[in-house]
Amino acid sequence: YARLQVEPDEDRALERSEDIIIAAWKAEVEKVEDHRASLLDHSFDDLERHLDRQIRFEELVEDLRGWLQPRRYSAGDSLAPPEGPREGLQLLLSGRASAYDAAEARLYQCGPGDAIWPASGLEGRAATVIADDACRTMLLTAEARRRLEEEEVELALRLYRYLLAGRLEAGPGEGQ
Repeated sequence: YARLQVEPDEDRALERSEDIIIAAWKAEVEKVEDHRASLLDHSFDDLERHLDRQIRFEELVEDLRGWLQPRRYSAGDSLAPPEGPREGLQLLLSGRASAYDAAEARLYQCGPGDAIWPASGLEGRAATVIADDACRTMLLTAEARRRLEEEEVELALRLYRYLLAGRLEAGPGEGQ
């Protein structure tokens, strides 16, 4: 409980009240500034990781260019249907796409630097990947992947390391 303080006159009481309010405000501002600094540090680290990953992605796509086929999709187009032939692994260059299960519940969203896998969705659920807006991808067909593994082992390993790192960073059910 707060203590009741009595001052000799109204001016002193008002001055004392102002001091209490200002002290409380200053304490709160210091907390907010600490939180802002912490948020800024955390955001900077996340942004730096994201930019580093984008640089690795762009370098990888450039090195794989001869093995990849460009694809363009409009908003609402299916990048990966749940049934029917799957062309191969797609690397998302621009735009956003979302994966949905058979009940049309969104499983996750993909953005630039993510891979759209030709396999079924999470935990065996068939997934459809739909472009949220216009998307550009680069397709690595199954045949190109086999040739890449035979002819450019180091490049194939770089690709797999990138893909594995993306899955580990995203965690289960997120990202790709």
